[in-house]
Amino acid sequence: MYGLSVLSKYLFKILFFISIFGFLGCGQDSQKAKNARLVIAIDATFVPMSFLNEDRELDGFEVDLIKEVVQNAGFDYELINVEWGGLFGGVITGKFDLVISSITILEERKNRMAFSIPYLQSGVSVLAR
Repeated sequence: MYGLSVLSKYLFKILFFISIFGFLGCGQDSQKAKNARLVIAIDATFVPMSFLNEDRELDGFEVDLIKEVVQNAGFDYELINVEWGGLFGGVITGKFDLVISSITILEERKNRMAFSIPYLQSGVSVLAR
């Protein structure tokens, strides 16, 4: 799909699915949580992770991942494109239930927000001769 092996994609989905289930079940009646409509925000400016395709629809690895996770879990959801600057404030104030947008887990963020287990380890580096 986006340069990832089939096994890697499958493993990412399993790990993310497990962590989302745990996150969504915290402090809530499971049936009530399952009946809720999740509002999921994404900043669609990071090809190939998330972007708007030629039809102006959300596309990319993270879009495919979150759709599969919430559909397999039986949740109703709305996926919306939000500028990067609005993601964190939106989840803190409750405007969004989840954010998926290649977010790095930092200590200052962990103090204000709950994170899933990482679904991608980046080996991004500088190449030199």
